[in-house]
Amino acid sequence: MLASESSSGFAGRRAAAGAPADGWGAGDGGVVTDSNPINGVSQTRPTRKLLLAADEFYRSPVFLVGIVAIYDTQFPAFERRWLALRREIKAQLLRDAPRLAAHKRLRGDQLPEIHAVEMVQSDSYYRLLPSDPGYRAQYWTRQYGWVEAALKILVHLNARLFSLPLRAEQHEIKRRIEFHRERFVASYPDHRNKKRAAVFGNLMGNPYYGALSTVVAGVDDYLQKAKLDGEMLFDDYDHSKGFYEGDIFTSLREAGHLHAHLTSRHASSLAHNLLQAADVVSYVRGRSAHFRLSGSDPVGRLLDRWDEKYIEPHDVSSGQGMFSNAVATVTMHASLVSNICRPVGIGAIDHSILFEEAKKMVSAASGASRVRQLLSSQNESEPIRRLAPPDDSLPL
Repeated sequence: MLASESSSGFAGRRAAAGAPADGWGAGDGGVVTDSNPINGVSQTRPTRKLLLAADEFYRSPVFLVGIVAIYDTQFPAFERRWLALRREIKAQLLRDAPRLAAHKRLRGDQLPEIHAVEMVQSDSYYRLLPSDPGYRAQYWTRQYGWVEAALKILVHLNARLFSLPLRAEQHEIKRRIEFHRERFVASYPDHRNKKRAAVFGNLMGNPYYGALSTVVAGVDDYLQKAKLDGEMLFDDYDHSKGFYEGDIFTSLREAGHLHAHLTSRHASSLAHNLLQAADVVSYVRGRSAHFRLSGSDPVGRLLDRWDEKYIEPHDVSSGQGMFSNAVATVTMHASLVSNICRPVGIGAIDHSILFEEAKKMVSAASGASRVRQLLSSQNESEPIRRLAPPDDSLPL
């Protein structure tokens, strides 16, 4: 287990209140004393926590990382409401299609997962057959209602939301990976560095890596200002994203970019409702951004209205200083990739390569004209403007 990970923070608590089987749930309150004093003086901090879950959305050319956060004291109420919605969904599914009682994910006491893309696209057990009793024209609109009901739960609990949209065309990502891999090999031809060249190219072309590291740093800033601890969940399947999310926390902390008490762990979205909430927020916000770019997606038009109504008012990414220090963000991303990919026995990677690529990433995320001018962004990194912070929120 990485130093940045923690599985004991909520173990064994609130099981009766509907928390997952591993006890992830509400904290105990009070204060604790840090084991590592600052300047020789013991520091106390509140044990009240912000519980966070992260997910991502990708539909070319939009890539987006979304995070849902609620206070630990709100977690039992969130669990009750979310589980009630899942039970309501299952009851309706079985009324409409009794055959689904035999589905491997709906047997017995199992509840359906609130998975936005399956609900919107009527996949898996959300798809009715013409022979089902509940089949009717446009039956899928019931599922849109369930997605909206999930958003309303988050609004009711005043959840904090963080998001970062990037423009990431698939062909451009592949081109950048190959470009940087070849540049790395040319700079460091030693055969021992071929594997690092592959890692380097993949990270520099991986929008999830850059976006997540930026959002995590923004969450850390929010926690510091609010004097809160934080614990962030990632879905188990995220191990396949080309890197381990826990490495970002370790690298950010070692590089001096994380200061709050923020830990990370992986879990199953079936067992953790907050991961399902992150999925809903990321999907709705991502489809909204895609609609704003394409303008030809009727479902996207609906989700865009929900984004404006339910998500934007609670997204603390804008106006909270997440991108207020663009230069620091560029330096952070460059140092992270450099630390992970440092060649064997040669020394540090040329930071100019990393710096130029990180500039594109930040300019694509920021959307502020002053930041774009400062970082000399290129056309390929044009931002999704409406999802980015306004210009006056980025004092440089």
